[in-house]
Amino acid sequence: MLFTKLDLENRRVKDLFKINSKTHMFSWDHYYECYNYTIRQILDKGLSKKYALNSLSKPVLFLIRHNFELLLKKNLMINNFDIPISHDFKEILNAFPDKTLVPDEFQLILSAQVFVNDGANLRYDLNKETGESYFPNGERIEVCPTLELFNSIASSDTFHLDQLCTPFDYTSKTKKWDLTFHMRECAGLGILRTQFDGTIEMLIEGIINDGFDIHKVYLPLMFLIRHSLELALKFNIQRIQATSSLISQKDLTWEHSLATLFNCYDDYLSKIDQSKLSPVVQEQYKGYKPVYDELYSIIHNFDSNSRIFRFPTDKSGDPYSVKLLNKDIVKILRLYYFVDPFITFTNLVLEEENALI
Repeated sequence: MLFTKLDLENRRVKDLFKINSKTHMFSWDHYYECYNYTIRQILDKGLSKKYALNSLSKPVLFLIRHNFELLLKKNLMINNFDIPISHDFKEILNAFPDKTLVPDEFQLILSAQVFVNDGANLRYDLNKETGESYFPNGERIEVCPTLELFNSIASSDTFHLDQLCTPFDYTSKTKKWDLTFHMRECAGLGILRTQFDGTIEMLIEGIINDGFDIHKVYLPLMFLIRHSLELALKFNIQRIQATSSLISQKDLTWEHSLATLFNCYDDYLSKIDQSKLSPVVQEQYKGYKPVYDELYSIIHNFDSNSRIFRFPTDKSGDPYSVKLLNKDIVKILRLYYFVDPFITFTNLVLEEENALI
């Protein structure tokens, strides 16, 4: 659920979210620059307040991890080495003919348990292999040592890198606690989506109030919005599946296609007898549904498989041909803010109206 007010009818605010038509490039350099800039802004802003990052643990960890993956692949590109499609750090490191090109400190960071898989543990709740939580013991992740070690690595001619955040007092107990993430606090799709929405809001507030550069934030921002939609649809579907036979009982826990998720939920909503809803709810539904359909259509056209906002190439290693335009960024933000209540509260409203069947 989003709480920050975003007035995109305001000319000044609207202009802050426009990107130059030549901004977007399908290159590892550009994607790394965008994600590195964004996580740096999030960490710097979060550390300027008390406990601002704890409630954003999984998306923050994912953005750090993804930044590392892009960094490795950028350096493979710089050295003219083949770039693997894999997201596994061991496999990516093996793509370097000489592993000594990668700083030892960085290799040590990449070996941490929280980074050992493909990053799904930081985007989702349940492990596809086991069906259980990725963090069954409510693990505690201490990020401060990672930032200190990474920021101590010097960029070189053979391995280029930028710091993750502005250096701070790594011995500060307050900062250490701000960067201690308790995984038991982000269990379940509902809470996970709340964390992603909180990160979205931090970026939007940063663009409006703190001078965050939309030309460098737009890729992570669009990914976060797309992922929030995916989590919201899964959450709504799972809750309905537990009580109704009118919705498909296919397990969509590990489905990433917005089209599949949307069609499943939309099929169920189409079976609701709207005449049983109160006039106020009927009117609200008529207003939200077409806009939600439009938002889904725009994002799905860009990101049918959840990759274009994270990687410059498809699974075959070929650059994407899709263009990102000013109107698309602004329109997605406007639509998302408009339909957020619909996404969040549809099931609850239907339950209150005794329309859940």
